[in-house]
Amino acid sequence: MTGGGRVEYGSRVVIFQLEHSAGVTREGGPGLIGRCGRVLCLMRTGLVALVELDEAFGGVRRWSVNRNDLTPAVVDEGCFVAPVGMGELRLGVTGPDDILIRHAVWPKEDTGLCGIKVRRLNEYVLPFVSAAFGACPDCRKLTSAEEELPVPYLLP
Repeated sequence: MTGGGRVEYGSRVVIFQLEHSAGVTREGGPGLIGRCGRVLCLMRTGLVALVELDEAFGGVRRWSVNRNDLTPAVVDEGCFVAPVGMGELRLGVTGPDDILIRHAVWPKEDTGLCGIKVRRLNEYVLPFVSAAFGACPDCRKLTSAEEELPVPYLLP
């Protein structure tokens, strides 16, 4: 499957946040963000996806993740997500693994729009979403609402 499209049964996905998922899944925290996998089934009237990760995390390969915390992968191999926001703004982070601050970063840069040096999660290229929990206030201000796409595939 070549990406784009919706998060549905059989689709390749990337976990780009854990804001809407259950507490047990959120405990996996930063270690799950950026991981790729395939949707095995949809549960709870389609709001929760059972995702089998490409590589186990914490000894577990299958995680229940809210569909609003997933974004479709662009390709099957090399799993990455499409550019979003101001052309190609990506996600960079600072802080300890249990309290991450999310920053907007241009591709191939290691400094956020706010001027702080950042690191990438799990070597995956994820989009910056200013509405996400823990987004840097300065980066959020520098990315205006009309230049940034909304959080992908939010369900009503």
